[in-house]
Formats: sequence, C-alpha cells, structure tokens
Amino acid sequence: MAPAAATPHAKKRKAAPTPQKDDADSKSAEKVSAKKPKVDKPATKAVADKPVVPVTKAPVVEEAFPRGGASALTPLEYREVSDQAKQDVLFETPEAKPKPKSKKRRAEDGKAEEDSAKKARTEGTTHAEMLSFKRLNVGMTLLGCIKEINDLDIAISLPDQLTGYVSITEISDYITAQVEKAAGDNEDSEEDEEEESEESVPELREYFGLGQVVSCVITALEHDADSEGKAGSGRRRVALSLKPELVNANISSSDLVEGLVLACSIVSEEDHGFILSVGIEGASGFLLKKNAKAFVEKQNEGRPLKIGQVLHGNVLKVDEARKVVSVTLDPEVQAKAVVPATQVIAFDALKAGALVNAKVKDVLDNGILLTFLGVLEGTVNLAHLGSLIVDPEEELPAKYKVGQRLRVRVLYVDPIRKKIAATLSPSLLHFVRFTPPAVEIGSIFDDFVVRRIDAKLGLLVEQKDAGFAFVHISRLSDTKVEKMDKNYKVGSKHRGRVTGIDYCDGLLHVSFQKSVLEQPFLRYDEIKPGMAVKGQVAKLLPNGAIISLAGSITGFCPKLHFADIALTQPEKMFKTGVVLKFLVLSVDAKNRKVTLTHKKSILNSTLPKVASYEDVKSGDIVHGVIMALKDFGCLVSFFGDVRALAPISELSEKFVEKAADVVTLGQVVKCRVLNVDAAAEKMRVSFKLLGGAEGQASLEAEKVGEIASATVISVMPSGLLVELRPSLARGYLAKSHLSDHTGNVEKLHKGFQERSVLKEVVIIGKDEKRGHAIISMKSLLIEETKRRKAAFAFDDIEEGMLVPGFVKNITDKRCFVSLVGGVVVAAISHNISDRYVTKVEDFLQIGQTVVAVVTKVDKEDHKIEISLKHSQCSKAENALRYETELLRKRAIKGAIDPGFKSLDDYSLGATVKAKIASVKDTQLNMTLGSNLKGRVHITQVYDCIEDITDLKHPLHHFKIGDIIECKVIGFHDAKTHRTLPFSHRKNPSHTVVELTVKPSELALPEGRVSTETEVPPTLDTLQSGAKYVGFTQSVDEDALWIHIGPNLLGRAHLMDHPNPVALKRPHKFFPTGSAVQCWVVRANSERKILDLSLKVPGHHDTVEVGAKFNGKVKKVEAGKGLLVQISPALTGRVYLTDITDEYVKDPLEGFRVGGIVECVVIGSDTVNKRLDLSLRHSRTKPTEDAEVPNPEVKDIGDVVNDTVVSGYIRSISDGGVFVGLNHNLAARVKISELSDAFIKNWKEAYTVGQLVRGRIVNVNADQNRIEMSLKQSVVDPEAAGVQIKWNDIEQGQKVKGTVKAILEFGIFIQLANSAITGLCHKTELSDSPVTAIDKLYSVGDAVKALVLKVDREAKKLSLSLKASHFDETDYADDAKVMEMDESGSDAESDIDEPTAALLNSFVNLPDESDDEDDEQEEQEGLDVGGFNWDGTSAGANAAGESDDEDGAEGSDDEDESTQTGKKKTRRAKQRAKREEEERIAQKEQSLLEGDQPPEVAEDFERLLLGSPNSSFLWIKFMAFQLQMAEVEKARQVAERALKSISFREEQEKMNVWVALMNLENSYGTQESLLKVFERAVSMNEPKAVYIQLIKIYERTEKWDQAEQLHQVATKKFNKSSKIWTSFGLFQLKRGKVEEARKILQRSLQSLAKRKHVKTICKFAQMEFKYGEPERGRTIFEGIMSNYPKRVDLWSVYLDMEIRNGDVSITRRLFERVIALKFSSKKMKFFFKKYLDFEKKNGTPETVNHVKQAAVAYVESLQN
Repeated sequence: MAPAAATPHAKKRKAAPTPQKDDADSKSAEKVSAKKPKVDKPATKAVADKPVVPVTKAPVVEEAFPRGGASALTPLEYREVSDQAKQDVLFETPEAKPKPKSKKRRAEDGKAEEDSAKKARTEGTTHAEMLSFKRLNVGMTLLGCIKEINDLDIAISLPDQLTGYVSITEISDYITAQVEKAAGDNEDSEEDEEEESEESVPELREYFGLGQVVSCVITALEHDADSEGKAGSGRRRVALSLKPELVNANISSSDLVEGLVLACSIVSEEDHGFILSVGIEGASGFLLKKNAKAFVEKQNEGRPLKIGQVLHGNVLKVDEARKVVSVTLDPEVQAKAVVPATQVIAFDALKAGALVNAKVKDVLDNGILLTFLGVLEGTVNLAHLGSLIVDPEEELPAKYKVGQRLRVRVLYVDPIRKKIAATLSPSLLHFVRFTPPAVEIGSIFDDFVVRRIDAKLGLLVEQKDAGFAFVHISRLSDTKVEKMDKNYKVGSKHRGRVTGIDYCDGLLHVSFQKSVLEQPFLRYDEIKPGMAVKGQVAKLLPNGAIISLAGSITGFCPKLHFADIALTQPEKMFKTGVVLKFLVLSVDAKNRKVTLTHKKSILNSTLPKVASYEDVKSGDIVHGVIMALKDFGCLVSFFGDVRALAPISELSEKFVEKAADVVTLGQVVKCRVLNVDAAAEKMRVSFKLLGGAEGQASLEAEKVGEIASATVISVMPSGLLVELRPSLARGYLAKSHLSDHTGNVEKLHKGFQERSVLKEVVIIGKDEKRGHAIISMKSLLIEETKRRKAAFAFDDIEEGMLVPGFVKNITDKRCFVSLVGGVVVAAISHNISDRYVTKVEDFLQIGQTVVAVVTKVDKEDHKIEISLKHSQCSKAENALRYETELLRKRAIKGAIDPGFKSLDDYSLGATVKAKIASVKDTQLNMTLGSNLKGRVHITQVYDCIEDITDLKHPLHHFKIGDIIECKVIGFHDAKTHRTLPFSHRKNPSHTVVELTVKPSELALPEGRVSTETEVPPTLDTLQSGAKYVGFTQSVDEDALWIHIGPNLLGRAHLMDHPNPVALKRPHKFFPTGSAVQCWVVRANSERKILDLSLKVPGHHDTVEVGAKFNGKVKKVEAGKGLLVQISPALTGRVYLTDITDEYVKDPLEGFRVGGIVECVVIGSDTVNKRLDLSLRHSRTKPTEDAEVPNPEVKDIGDVVNDTVVSGYIRSISDGGVFVGLNHNLAARVKISELSDAFIKNWKEAYTVGQLVRGRIVNVNADQNRIEMSLKQSVVDPEAAGVQIKWNDIEQGQKVKGTVKAILEFGIFIQLANSAITGLCHKTELSDSPVTAIDKLYSVGDAVKALVLKVDREAKKLSLSLKASHFDETDYADDAKVMEMDESGSDAESDIDEPTAALLNSFVNLPDESDDEDDEQEEQEGLDVGGFNWDGTSAGANAAGESDDEDGAEGSDDEDESTQTGKKKTRRAKQRAKREEEERIAQKEQSLLEGDQPPEVAEDFERLLLGSPNSSFLWIKFMAFQLQMAEVEKARQVAERALKSISFREEQEKMNVWVALMNLENSYGTQESLLKVFERAVSMNEPKAVYIQLIKIYERTEKWDQAEQLHQVATKKFNKSSKIWTSFGLFQLKRGKVEEARKILQRSLQSLAKRKHVKTICKFAQMEFKYGEPERGRTIFEGIMSNYPKRVDLWSVYLDMEIRNGDVSITRRLFERVIALKFSSKKMKFFFKKYLDFEKKNGTPETVNHVKQAAVAYVESLQN
C-alpha cells in the first residue's frame, strides 16, 4: 500500500488540538508546544488492515537518492526551503528545522499567503474544478452523505462521485471508548453475560441513516501499489473521520460567531439539554432539548438523540466567560443562519458546511465563480447548481449573471491547494436527505438518452422512470474510450444498468459496460438460496475459500463444502483465479454474507431443493448435509438455514449405537421427510428411504402381477427406489431385475438417474413391513404376465408346464426359483444342467432369468420340483414360445468338418478342417460353421524363420476358400477377445476358436499339443535371451512392435538393426506381418513390458573414438547442433562446427527430426553415456588429397595466436560473446572487441548460432582460455582503412565527427574513422550562451571540432565547437565524409556502454576500473557475474553491480518508443487486421464447439482424444476420479496416460509420474508407492524423481521416509550440490543441527571445488534461518576472508544479519564493508543499503552518520 502524496505544512496553520484528559495533561502539552513546532503522530491504525498515510501534518519524506522530476512545493514553499538546499552527488542534506514564529508573525504570514494564493488561483479561471482522487489531500474537509452503513464502518458519498470510509473508531470519542471496552470484555472470560451484552459494539444504524448529511475530514489516502511497487494503480481508498476535534481543526474560540456551522458530538445528556464536544481547545457546546425537537422529528426519524452521536450545530451564542457555545439543530434556523459577511475568517478556520452569502463573479464553462466573506473565492460546478443544466453554454449565462447574489453552503475546503467549492443543492443547503427515484439498484433500461457530455468526465443521461443519472467515463465501456462525442452523441439512446445512488450529487449511477450488464446480480438481495452461481476463487483460507461472484459481491465456501470427501490438498482444486460452480446455501443480505457449497452430489442433484420449511412435505426425498453429530441422532442442514433432526433410530435399518458409526460430518445424505412443522420451523427426517406410513395406503392399491410405469427417485448401489404410477406407491427394483441378461445389468444400472422413467415394470411381490412393492424389468417376466394377465398361483401350475422365473436362492445341492406372484419352486443339482454339476454356483447366480419345466407338483406338502436341463425343456409343448438365449443349442450349423456337430466337440488338440474366410496381415480368419468362426494367428503358422520363403509376406501362399487341416488350441470371446476356458458356456456365435497350423503341432497325435502350446508363455515365464520368430504388428518412428505369440506383443528398437535402409524407410522395410528374428531382452509382468532386440542380447558394438554409425536425428537444436541416436541406449551430440567441412550461415538447414545420418565418434563420456559425433565429410569418408575449407580444431593446440578463424556463436553474456571453435572449445570476444563502430544494443546484433570470423589475439593453453576479436580493423586491417588512435590526437587539433548523443550539459561526438568519443560541454558549443542544445544539434549531425584537452590515461577527450576557433579554410569541402553506424543515429538516447562510462566520468563520480578485481577472482576460479570460460552465461550480476540507469536515458527511451509507435506501416496494419480476423474466427469456432470445462468422465475422454500428450488433462482426469472417491480408476487413468503420452514428451510423462506418486502416497500403501517410484526412476531422469519423492514425503510430514531417501540420494548423486543442500536444510528444519553440519563436511569431500563456495554459502544462510546465527556468522567470516572482493557474498551476508535483527552487529558489519575498496557504483550500492537499514532501525543521528560517511567517500574520490 503506497500512501498518496500529500504535503501538509505544519508551520502555516495551527496544529489540530487533541482531546485532553485533564488539566495537567493540557499544561504539559502547552509547555511542549512552546519549545518546538507541534507535529501530530502518524496514525497507527490501518484502514482495512492496510498501512495508511499519516493522519495530519506528515513531514515531507526525504529522498536519499533523488532522480529529478516536478516539485511538489508551491512557489512560496520553494522559496522558504531553497536557501537550505545543499548540492550533494549521492544524498540530499537533512531538512533544517524551522524556528517557531510568534502568533502575530504567523497571522501576517498566513494573510500574505492567502493573498498570493488568491492571485495565483483567480488568474485565468475558466472552469469549476471537479474533484478526483489525485486532487484530494489529507486535512481537507468536505460535506458528504451516508450511502452505506456497515457493522464497523460507514461509506460516505463525497462530491463528484467519490466515496470515503469512516471507521467506527473515527466517529466520536464515546463510540471509540465503547468499541475498545467491548474488545477488552471479549478477552475477559470472567465478565457476566449481562455486562457483556450491555458493552457490545455500538450499532451504527442507531446513530445514522442513509442519505444523512455529515461533515468529514480526510485522514488518509491509500491505494494499492502496482507490480513494480509504484503507487498509482489498483484499488484506492479515502479514509475519513467525523470526530469534531479533527473536522474543526484550526478553529479557535475567537472564530466562533453566530451562524457558524460546527461539527459536534454528544458527550452526555442533562435535564434540559445535551453537553457537546466541539473539538475546540478550551470550549464546549450545549444543546437545549427544545432546539433539538424539530431535528429529532423531521431528520432523525423520531429516534431520540444518543450519546456519541455526531451532529451539525449552528452557533446561537457564545459565552466567552465560560467558553460555552450554544447551538441549535432546528432545520429552519440552519437553512437561514449564515456567517456574517463582516466576519474575517482565516482560510484554515473555514470548514465545509458553512452557509454564506456569495456574489457571482464570473460564469465559467461548467459552473460559476463566487466571492464571499470579502476576500475568499470558490466555485460551483454543474452537479451542485441546484438544478440540472443540460446545455451549459446557453443555460448558465441565462440563469446566472455577474453580480448576482446567492446563498450557498461550502462544499469542501482544501487548505493545501487553497481551493474552495460551494453547493446550491437543496439537500445540502438544508441538511436534508436526498430522495432517490423509485428504481431498484441493478435495474436495466434500454432507453437512457444522452443529455450532456462532460469532457473527460462522463455523460449526463435521462430515462423516463429513473430520471437523470450520470455515467462516468470509466463506466462507458469495458475498453478505454478515447472520444466520447463520437460514440455517445447528445440525444442517442443506450442500454444501461443502475449501479448505485450518489446521495451527495443527487444522481443515480449508471453503467453502460457490457460486463456490468451481463452480471447476474449487483446486490446481495438478488441472491436466493438454492441458486446456481459461478464464482472465481479469490483466496483460500484454512477454514474455507472466499469466492468472487460478481463485482464486489463475494461468498464463502466452508471447508466442509469443498467436496463430497475431505480434501487433503484443497489448494489444488481451489486455485486462485479458477472459476467453479456453486450452489447458494444461505444469504444474509444485511451483513453481506453468502454461504456456498461445491459438493458435487448437491450440485448434480435433481431432487427438490429445500430453501424453506414450506417447500417440503412428508414423504419427500431430498438431499442434505450432516452438520452435527449428537447422542440422539444427527442434524441435517439444507438451503436457507433450514435444519432437520434425524433420530438415531432412523439412521439405518440396523441397530445404531452412535451416529458416528453410520455417517460423518459433512457427508451428503439422501433422506426422507418424516414430518415438518413450518410454523415452529421444525422438521424430522429419516435415512430409511423405503417405507413410511405415508406409502401404506397407496401400496394397497397395487396388486401383484400388474404392469405399471415408474419414476426413479433414488439410485442406490443395490438397485433403484421408484415411485409407481399412478398410485405414487414406493417400489424397489433390485439390480439383478433390470434385464434378463446378467451381462447387461451393470451397464443399465449406471445409465439410470433420478427422474428417469421406466415405461413397463411388473409387480412381483410386496414388502408389507417396509411399505413398498417389489418390481422387475425382466422382459421375459413382463411378457409372461401380459400373456397370462395374472400372476402365478400354486393351483395354476401343472406338471410338464414350461414356466419362466428367476433364481431366488442357491444352496449346495439345489436352487430355488421364484415365479411372478411369489410362488417358489426348487431344482436339485442333477436337474440343473445336462452336464455334470459339482457346484450349483458354477452354472447359476442369484437373480438370473431361467426357464424351467415342472417335473413334480406335491399339493399335500405344497412343493413343486422343476428341471432346468435343456434336453427336458426343449421337449415341452410351449418350448418355442421361450426361444431365448437361455434355450439356444450349442450346436454347430453348417459345420465344415462333419465330425464336429457341437461346440463341446472342440477339445484341446482336436484336429479339425476349416475354410479360410480371409487372409489378414497377422492372422487367417477361418470358418468352422455358419455360426462358428476361428482364427490362426501368424505366430501359429511357422516353427522357425528358415521355413519362411517371403519374410515380408509370410501368409501370401494361403488362399481364400481353401480348406486346411488345423488343431484346436483354445477359445476366446468374440467381443472382448478374452481367452475362454474349454468349459465355457458361451454360444457359438459369441465364441472364436483358436487354431494352429504349425507343422510340429500337426505332427503330434490326435488330442495332443506341445507343452508350449498347452501352457503358452507369459511375461512371468519368458526368459531373457530366448529366441523367437516374431511378426511385426506396427512401426513407430524408432521402434517395431512384434508379436511372438497370440497374446504377447513386444517392442524392439530399430537402432538394433544393422541395415541403414531399415532405418531410413522402416514402414517399407517392415510391412505389417513381416517376419523377423528377435530375442527377449526383458519381460516385466507388473508393468506389462516386453522388450525385444533384433540382435543377440549382450552383443553391442564397441564405442570407440573413430567408430562409424548410422544414427537418427532426435532433435534439431537451433544455434547448438543436432542430437543423434546411434543405439537404444546411446545418443550423441553434433556441434555446429562438426556438421560440414565448409562453414555455412545455416548449417542445420536440411536436417529434420527422424532423418538418418552417417556419423563418426570424436569423443565419448562413458559416465553420462553421451558421445560427441561429427558429420564432416572428411571424417565419414576421408581422402588424403581433399582440401578442407575450415579445418577441424581438435584441441587448443590447433589454435594459433594471430590467426584468422571462423566459428559459431555459442552464447552471449554480459561480459561478451563466446565463439565455439569445436564441440568443447570456445573463444571469448570482449564487448570492446566486437566491432570498430558503435552498435546500439550490441546483444541484439548477435545471435546464438551465428557464423562469425575473427582473429585469435591470445591463447592460454594452461587455463584453456582463448581470446578473440571480431573488429574489422583487427581481422583485416588493410580493408578497414586508417583508424585514428589516441596517440594520433593532439591538443589544438581540428577533427571531424558526428553527434552521437545530446544531454543537458553538452553533446558527445564520435570522431571520424575512429571509435573514440569526446565531450563538448555546452559552454563550448557556441561563442554565445546556449539554452536549448537540441535546437542547435541533432543526433547524426556532422560537425568539426577543436581538441581542447586529451587525457590518454583516463581516455577522456574535451572538444569545442565555437565558431571563433575556425576560419574559412577549415570548412573547405575537401575532407572525406565520415561514416557512422546507422544504429547510432536513431534517437538521442542511443548511448552505448563506453559513452555511458565517459558520461559518468564527466558528470558523476570517477568510476574505478574493476579489471584487477575481476582478474584476481578469475584466477581464484570464481564466478564474478560477467561470464564463464565454458561459454555459458554466468547468471545475474551481483547486487552491487546493478546500477541505476541514467535518468536522461530512461526518458529518451520513452520518447523513442512513443515516436516509434505513432504511425504503423501499411504492412503492419494488414498484419494486425489479419491477426484480429484469425482471433475472431478462433473465438467463433470455440463458441460453436461449445467448449466447456470437463464435468464428467466423457468430457475428459473427448478432450484427451484431441490432446493425448497433455499431462495437464490426464492429471485433471485423475483428480476428477479422486473427487468421486474412485482411487482405483485414478490409478488406471495414470497408467493409461503413461501408455498414451509419446515417449518423446519426457516432461509430460514426468508430470504424470509425480501425480501417480502423490496418489500412492495419499491413498496407497508404502509398497505401492515404492513400486511406482522404481518404475519412475527407470523411465525418467533419476535425480529429478528422487527430488520429487523427497518433496512429497516432506509435504506429508513423513520424516523417516524422507531422511532415508535423502541418504540414498546423497550416495547416488554425490556430485550434486542441490541434493546436499536439500539434505542439510531438511535436517536443520527438524532441529538436527549437528547432523546438518556433518552433511556440509561430507558434501565438500564429494563436490567439485567450483561448487564449494556456493554450497558453503547456502549452508551459512540456512544456519542463520534455522540453526544458530553465530555459526552462520562464523562460516561467512571464513568465506569473506578468502574472497573479500565478492560483492554478492557481502550482500548476502548483510541480508542475513539484517534479517537476524541484531542492530549493533549489523552496523559493525556495514562499517567494515564501507571501509573496503570497491568501485564507486559498488560503494553506492552499499551506502544505499546502509542508509535504508538505518532509516528502519536507527536514529536520526545514525542516519546522518551514514550520509556523512558517503559524503566523505565522495570527497576522497574527487580529491
């Protein structure tokens, strides 16, 4: 929160007196004020928990490092402080304290200032000022109207549509005391309840009313800072106060006159009146009750006055002896009482609310200018003229004349800017409340007519029902409106929405914004319980989430309502900014509270929503949430604060001892309403959905055997609860009765939902006890009931009759079948099937539909026996009627082999004849009969690969229609393709016979097969190295998928194949079904992985330098080279210099991913399994006589000093450019060696991968360092021409050059044919004084200059352009035209680094060279922030290296960007238009497709079809399943993701692995987590997987597992500083300090020396944060003794000490640092840091000490 700029001046007016407790305090305060000027303390309480600016008279904040800019002081103030200003390069001198003046002198000064301010204000006044936030100042008094009353604050409508807020503690001292007392009482647990109720927080609605006029003063201006920390954007807030002592500040008792309006508060009530506080020192007020009677009746709504209430009182008389002011509240007196014109009131004593007689001085463009009280002036703008002005140009002059007398009330007074505004508004003149039109907030009208356009402000509009309203310019559109008069012409109509009431200006607020018009609601009153809303997560709290619903309306979703299950990591679902769906649980419009729920079961519920007790009746089924568990049951909550009791006896059908045994807190339950009493607001519910007295009567109307329709009212795991039509009786449909076919039951059950309609059901029984019918949807039973028109009775059943039914129960030796009507018959085991039955469960299951023949009827014992045998059922007379799947024969129709008539004849090893129906790539489809199919898999054709004549088409010799001899080896399901046992009961049409035609199998006797065929190999039984004949299924980019058995599919890498043709065109070389010889490498049944190889495992080519390979391009890296794979486990990198023998501009052109290249190994890294490869023709196909244009640089020995070489830029850092000479050797090019000419933004002139040519200037073989120059003058001196050097320049010499930069103090000139730049001071520009340099010269101008001074050591050149130095001969046109780089003449701000350094030398401190420091640190092997010798960037500079850019450069850059953006070219306009059309088309397409966030599993499946490689979608799908409590399904989704995501998308797969580990950690076991972890390590970068699992353990507080994994990681990755640091931090956080220190010692033994400093520094920081600061201090001291020039380390050390909080130790460390010798910019960094530290933690003396030390340092440099 950045405070708005406000500069109150304590010396110009009296300080506002603070309330005094007693006389002693007053006297002591007076003594203090006599010694020095009184400055109020800044406010310590923050408004809305944010820091605020000081309440009054805040001193001007001193800026230690000024950057220039406009002054915030008035001319008078500037003259007062100008004599005290001191010139300082780094710091401003402290502001001198002014001496106190006498009262007389202050009065004279005040009058002089008023006269001066008046003169400045009235000159050129053409319009009445409109207030804005930027024009507000602390201490400003205003009139306002109350627009909103809350519990702890009040919103005030201020002039010109502004809004301020008054805290409950800023109203009066009495209310503040009550609040503080109530706060103290809440902490005191021993207070009586009665006393606590009396001392509660005051109810502000009893003190104020909407629209009430009040006087207030601004105490603070606040607004949010932007992302860069700058104030000026974001939410703004005006903090106000109503306290009389602040509102009446600077009013003395001498200013009190009859008619003056005073803000006052009631202190106490007496017999005849009230004692008031007027906030004036030494004065008090008194209000007679008779003078308050009219106010109470008319304006206080009949409420009696209360102590602490704030009022407007008019002064009746002043008792100077007793200093008592008598006031009145009579509205008639207040409307007439004016301040006498003869009264002279000081400007600071004039307050808002004063009624004065004024005279019109001038008619302005948007109001009138008034004079009053003699010397004061004020304005009245259009909003406060008392009547609406539509046409100001015509109406204002006609209505108001110069000299016209008016009675106005002061609207606001700004003592800082000396501004006064007045009002003629009737409501403000008479202190009455504005009555708005009878229009609801949020109303939308289509016919708002524009009546007036206020430039840069908004529109005055009118609507017939709403009357006049105002639309602010920010409310016209969601986008910025540049010109209102084009789109909003006077008289035009627009659609708008009423958003609020401006009580102060007397208008409605209207918005034309589309976003506002589309908002579902604007007020809390519009939200109703049960309403579905969408909201954006604003903030996640420990107890819930704050949801932004619309505009400023927010709701709260309790943690209990996040989901149906308790979320362990709610931050993943409720991410800030995510839009989610909610239902409104309850609304408290008065307190602006909305409670929401996000439980999916409630969101998706189709049951009635209970929002009031009148909405339900007995018997209703509704959803509720368990809100409390009691001994006698549980409480269930619904919408709208509706509550119900579920007695413990109604929680379950079983006995319940405790409610917690059945339900949990927050659980969504489906309950049945037992009874409801709407008047008493009581309701009882039951969790027993079936039964109830209400269903008994309707159940009697239903009869067993009747056909009815039904509506599903609840879907239960075991079946459906339905409501029968038309009787409305309850019925229960078991899951097994959904279909005749048991295989369809689950699918049908999932398809039903609440309110689904069942067209036909049959009532098969009644449960009288529970009060519901038992129904069935089995079509066989329904058809039989329709045919018989009645249910089965015992007497209706005869022997030999075929009857349908369903299995009701199963025992060991028999099954019981129920018929429609409840008759139960039995079948013993030998009558169940024609086959031998050992277990009844193997043939039947409960609920299965059967057809049986009655074999025996025993009427005496009332028993019936049946048979289910097919042989007996088929002989019944009515068998044809029940021709269903249950009775169909397993006979083979039209068998090819006559010997096979039934499916039972096909046994293992049986030889059968079959006809070839079709020949596919990988199988033969066979016909065994018209209703039986078979197949011969390609792996069941040949015994060995030598038997195959055509490897690419092994099945080509089989012809369709041929009848061949085969052997039966198994069955599989025709639909699911699952293997079936030989004892299966599937029909022939649903069965496929597995056959073989291998010669070795056919040679075996009938009924026998080989062991391998009888027991096929699986992933568990496969042996590594086993040899197989394989057949290709498909070809990926780099792999073959090969069948080695009907159910075994493996993957073989193409790189194993020696033939390069196979690599280049694998699809042609390996068509589907082609035969290959392969070997098993690895088989893993758990992960379902089978890895094969096309060559013998273990036979790998020896990788040696010089070996040739065929490789596949895996990646083309721009600017780097190629990544080539030469085997499944080996990849190599080809750098740009190793691609061709002749370097070209784009060496990667023509290469693509997947391309096959011939390469040679030129280097190997066995540890990381990385190779360096070369594609050079001289390497792959060497010839002795071939000439190589760019010879290969093998090592640093091939690099010769002073030779010209070519290379590709490898990296660009702050220290220069690195040019790669080979794959591991780079040469550095310093910035100064890049070019002879100036290059603007040199980093943009070079790109990684760019081909350059340069000369080697230095070779250091010992340190493996090479220096190179790209200057044309160095590379090719003859072509570069004659260059002017420093030694060629002499004093008095006349030279030519070009203007390079223009600054305030002079211009910089670059000499012709040289990189040397000199300064011409502005005093040397002309013989006459020059005030505007940019009018004389422009960047790029050719000039001739005289050399005044040459400093070759410092490389400084002073020039002069005075005409007196030259004669006519000097301007002869015989000189060469100087060439300048085009980039140097773009704009005045184009100053390169050498020029900036020169500028710093002339106008700032002399900058010392850091070469010695850098060189020393380079020798010590440290990273100094410039560059690394390996050619990579060294990272961010140290804190001390980052210096602020010059202000002139910054402003010039802005000018340049502004000029550049003024006009677009035609091409740019066409491109922008095309991009806009594409954007609109994409948006339209998105709308047409109806893109919505996925809400069900089908949505995820649809999205994943389009983006199968998106880990984001897969993980969201996993989270969705977890929300539904489907953990196993979430695992399945993860496994699918790992299979579906391409193996090239390594990071996407890694994301899924991490999600899967999180899932197993939260929902699985330790064993399952470790299995996933082992799989992830084998498939990904191991270190990354270790780090992720460590984080998971730490996040879930599994400390032991985390420590064990840390131990393993430090052994496995002992060269990683990150792993060691992570382990040390882990131990420190757990308080194991000694173990952490041991880890540091262990790490230094394993890590490379270059990582020591970084690691030690990290451990030192961790000691400060989590260990012992003294230990961290000792470590840092050891580091700094070895590396005293490391500015970054000093900065970290200082930050640690500052955070530690020991001021004395930190101060001593700062003193040590500023005593060291660094460059000036580094010292400037440390002085700024030291100064900021002292400002926060020191005293004025210590702050001054730092500034003096900085000044001493500057002086030492200048001397």
